[in-house]
Amino acid sequence: MVDSDDEREIAARLEELDRTISELRESLDDEAGNSDSPARGPTAERPTDDTRSFDPPSVGDVLQFTEEYTIPTAIAVLEATIDSLKLLQGLLRVANPSQKTFARETNQRSNPVGDQVARASREAISGLERTMDDLQRALANDELPPEEVPAELLREVRQLSEEIQTEVQTPQRSKREPTQEIPDTSRSNDAIEIDVTSPDNDSESRSASESESESVDSSVNVDIDSELDSIKDSVEQYDRHQQNGTTDDAGENDQQ
Repeated sequence: MVDSDDEREIAARLEELDRTISELRESLDDEAGNSDSPARGPTAERPTDDTRSFDPPSVGDVLQFTEEYTIPTAIAVLEATIDSLKLLQGLLRVANPSQKTFARETNQRSNPVGDQVARASREAISGLERTMDDLQRALANDELPPEEVPAELLREVRQLSEEIQTEVQTPQRSKREPTQEIPDTSRSNDAIEIDVTSPDNDSESRSASESESESVDSSVNVDIDSELDSIKDSVEQYDRHQQNGTTDDAGENDQQ
């Protein structure tokens, strides 16, 4: 038989179980009733509305985003690109010390100042060449009477024209070879004697002087201005001498 104490303990356990089940049922009923109204409290979830429409960004929002993010990002990308190009340029220079890669671009670049100087030099040489040709033609055709022109002046003009002609005909050689200065005494020591009264002798002497000029290996530096001034002074001195002689003759005739 079951002890009375055990029966009372089992009855107490059953009552406690019944009471717990009743409390659980009440709590479930309360939660079912509260589900019809929105929850309140800090843990309550906000209702979500999936049909809510989003407004497009305004012009001010776009400008602000561009100023704060787009422009700084583009600047950073460009700076990084420039740095990488400079690094590549340095690597190319290290790999090619002679810089042959950049020599072609440097040669293709135009120099306006150099072009103007070269053009002016060519024009000056052309004018001087024409003047020398006219002078040589006049001397070769004996258009100048030998008695009116001093022999020393003719020799100086002929020698100057030959030197200038040699200088003009050999421009490339003068650039490649170093320039050698010739003392002024060589002009007087190596002067070629020309008989101005004989055209045949004049032609032979000119041929000999041209052959001698062609045999010179280095270019000759000629001070054109000083030579022309010297010729001009000689002509003016000769003219003054002629005028003085004419004046003296006229005075003697008047006295007679």
